[in-house]
Amino acid sequence: MKKLSLLLLFCLFSFLLSAEIEISVYPNVGKVCEKSKGHFDSWKIPMAIIPSSLVVIVDGKTKNAFFLEAIYPETKKGKPYDTPEQKKPNYKEKSLLSFPYNSFSSLGKWKIRWRKKSRSNVEVRYLTHLLSYEAVSHLDLASGEFSYGIYIVNNLMPFKKSRVTIIMGEMAKRGTYYPRSTLYSPPNLSSFLYEGKKELGRINLGKGRTFLNLFTGKVTLERNFLWKAWESPQVEWIISFDNPLNLPLTSQKIWLTEDNFYRGVTETKLIPRGEKVKISLPNAPVKVDKELSVEYKERRYLHRVSLKIVNQSKKTIQGEVIEKKQAGSRDWDPSIPPDWQKGDKVGWEITLPPKKEKEIGYRFISSYPISRTYEKYY
Repeated sequence: MKKLSLLLLFCLFSFLLSAEIEISVYPNVGKVCEKSKGHFDSWKIPMAIIPSSLVVIVDGKTKNAFFLEAIYPETKKGKPYDTPEQKKPNYKEKSLLSFPYNSFSSLGKWKIRWRKKSRSNVEVRYLTHLLSYEAVSHLDLASGEFSYGIYIVNNLMPFKKSRVTIIMGEMAKRGTYYPRSTLYSPPNLSSFLYEGKKELGRINLGKGRTFLNLFTGKVTLERNFLWKAWESPQVEWIISFDNPLNLPLTSQKIWLTEDNFYRGVTETKLIPRGEKVKISLPNAPVKVDKELSVEYKERRYLHRVSLKIVNQSKKTIQGEVIEKKQAGSRDWDPSIPPDWQKGDKVGWEITLPPKKEKEIGYRFISSYPISRTYEKYY
């Protein structure tokens, strides 16, 4: 009976002196908030944090960890160094908050103490680069089946029954990393772009990679060709579809298949909610040709350019032809008015029935001859 009472007392004491942990996981950094459920006069935090991001709130008053009574490394065996001034032999004159990054393997945690007679309620917040996530998705080009998920990468420590929130979006400015020091510049989380939150509730988050699926379903694919006529004779096949989540899609790798055949991997940038995901593939079913003729007349050079596009597929296709005006050209005269013009680029939106051809011509004048039909890759 006495042993049972001691066990219950120990469990109650452990419960009272425990912490509630809230975690926000960003694409390249993790934000951890630990709140005490009891009263403490010291606190242990992982070594692999961004020290300049460390905030300690004792009984509602914010304290900078650098000005607390003591902050010092503790060995894996749990025996701390006696004073902040006591250094490990190999560290020489290094500050306690600037140990080499590689020392994380030999040291366990920082221990923080503060001067106060009675125990205190504590809240500790910090950032770490050892907690992040990476997005990955799969798209089948034949069926339109799309799946999107993330890998939570936790190289910090195991978390039990912690509130975990995934922050979708992207940093406007990334933190700076100094290779030989634990002193990182914390990223500016207030400049996070297109923020969206996905709350996972209380979960156990072990060390390593944890996969979380956020969407699986069909999307409607739009296929359009794109020919940058000034650059090369290669025509891109642009596959696009609406963002199916009510969240922004972080920069990701998309694995592509078609009728169970592997088609490759592509990367996309940040896709805000409500906008389209666009994937560029080579070898659109379009044949193109660009011809250039130059005539010297009245002390100037008259250039005539012909752009030919042939639909080689059995379906009607839509696309865009973009041309770039040559430097030094003037009196630019197209046979078909462009649908848009921006700077030195002009574009035509084209619809081609199966096996049909379309030709766009233009001419311009310059004081010197231009003999190349493409600026690159020709």
